[in-house]
Amino acid sequence: MTKIQFKVPAAVAVCALLLSATNPLAKAKQDCVANLSPDGEPKVVASIGKNLEQFKGKVVLLDLWATWCPPCRMEIPGLVKLQEKYCDKGLVVVGISLDPVDPRGAGGAAAVGPFMKRTKINYPVWMVEDRHALEQYPVDAYPTTYLIGRDGKIKHRYIGAQPDEVFEADVTAALDES
Repeated sequence: MTKIQFKVPAAVAVCALLLSATNPLAKAKQDCVANLSPDGEPKVVASIGKNLEQFKGKVVLLDLWATWCPPCRMEIPGLVKLQEKYCDKGLVVVGISLDPVDPRGAGGAAAVGPFMKRTKINYPVWMVEDRHALEQYPVDAYPTTYLIGRDGKIKHRYIGAQPDEVFEADVTAALDES
C-alpha cells in the first residue's frame, strides 16, 4: 500500500470526529447521557423537586418503580426507547427506584445498579432515603409515572403500567408545546 492510502482513511476519520464534535445533534446526544452516573449506579437524592430543577425547560417523564415489580419491569424497555428517540428533542426520562434496603443489606442500590446494567437503562435513576422526598409525587401503585412539561408543571399522572403508545403520544404533544 502507498502512503496516500493510509492518509485518506485517517483524514476521513479526523473529519468525522470534528463534525461530530461541532454537530448540535451529537452534542444533544452527549447531553442525554451526561446525566447518567459514570459507574451506572443509581444516585441517592434528598429532594426530587430540587434535583429536577436541572432539567428546567425540558419535558420530564418521571417514573417511580421498583425492581421487584413486574409491571414496572415491563415498562422499562419502552422508556429506554423513548429516551433514545426523543432525548435530543428535549425529553429526559428519570427513574425513581423505590427499592427498599432489607435488614440483611440486600435491595436498595445493591439491587438497582445491576438491574440497570442488565436492562440497559439509558436514563438517570435516583433513589430516595426519605419518603418525604416523594410528597410532591405520590405513589398509589407501582409504577406511577408523571409527565412534567417544560414549564415544570405536571401534565399527566399515570397509575400502573401504560402501553408505549400512550407515553409516546403524550410526550410528543408535550415536546411540541412551546
